[in-house]
Amino acid sequence: MPKYVCVIIDRNGQKIKQKIEGPSTDAVSSMLKTKGNYLVSIKEETIFDKDIEFFGNGVLPSKQIAVFARQFSMLLKAGVSVSGALDILRDQLDDKRARKITEMTYQEVLKGLSLSAAMKATKRLPDLFVNMVEAGETGGFLDDVMERMATYYEKDNKIVAKVKNAMIYPCVVLVVTLVVVYILITQVVPQFVTMFDTMGVELPWTTKTLIALSEFFNKWWWLVFLILGSGIFALFKYVSTPRGRLQKDTILMNIPLLKSILLKSIVARFTRTLSIMVRTGVPMLKAIEFSAKVVNNKVVERGLMKVADEVAAGKSLSAPIQNMKLFPKMVISLVKTGEETGALDEMMDKCADFYDDEVANLSERLTTLLEPLIIIILAGTVGFIVMSVLQPMFTMYNTLSF
Repeated sequence: MPKYVCVIIDRNGQKIKQKIEGPSTDAVSSMLKTKGNYLVSIKEETIFDKDIEFFGNGVLPSKQIAVFARQFSMLLKAGVSVSGALDILRDQLDDKRARKITEMTYQEVLKGLSLSAAMKATKRLPDLFVNMVEAGETGGFLDDVMERMATYYEKDNKIVAKVKNAMIYPCVVLVVTLVVVYILITQVVPQFVTMFDTMGVELPWTTKTLIALSEFFNKWWWLVFLILGSGIFALFKYVSTPRGRLQKDTILMNIPLLKSILLKSIVARFTRTLSIMVRTGVPMLKAIEFSAKVVNNKVVERGLMKVADEVAAGKSLSAPIQNMKLFPKMVISLVKTGEETGALDEMMDKCADFYDDEVANLSERLTTLLEPLIIIILAGTVGFIVMSVLQPMFTMYNTLSF
């Protein structure tokens, strides 16, 4: 069915712009008017009205999901209906994407869909969140599920932010270094080439190399950028394929210090997801499968899917996890204790908190180690260029002094 862009004034007197699917303008107009809305304008959606996602796949980030779930939980506990809560949140949320997704969910709920089905129809919310909402609807504890999911995504966003922050400084310094070196080679060095030609001294190999690089970049800069751009594009395309993701994750898991941070963050995410799903009453097999999908690492995901197969065959959870030979012994011990005491959700939650702190500490340590290393590389690169320029001048001055 076609989609129509409608501008309405709702029962509260607020002017709202929304998109609604319908067989015709008359059908959409009638539907809006029966709900007490005053229709200002309506037109069929064109290409200029479509919302284009330039980056990512349009899925709402963890931070905004946490805000949405927290406020939704508070409204439900205050006695507001699902549709009423969505109606309030679609105007109240600060993030534009969150408002848009809430509006889409609200329109689907008005059509008679359940909240989980409406969320799934938007294709903008994680499967884990949608499935937990469905479990909450089925069990009659949607407000509790929303509160737990808010806590889950708050902690998930916190740990992801710490890892990203640890990598921001090295990346910024690397970019600045490349820009500085490019400017020195293409703009500064050519100023000295004419002077070197008139000096009549033998140039050292460092200066010859620098001049050759300068001439190459000044002549073929477009080719360098074309090759780099094409290479980066091809790399991203390859990494987006299943085989590429597996190879990327395999390489990352073999880099010493980075491996430790990645593994601990994976453990934190896996155990927290497993904890909340077990606590909500999701069957163990389904909980393992969903937890495997959210770790965002193909190597670990493959291992966890094998764990799910062994659990389906009747084995306990701790033994297959131990056979993976990826997770620390502490995780295996806590899983075993949780199974024996019937408090697996509590044990996994404590495990997740512990490894969240471990990731934070390792991230700070990584930044501390990288700072002097990057400064040395930057100083060495710039120093090489400066010395390559000054060395012939020192040779000339020594010759003249004699």
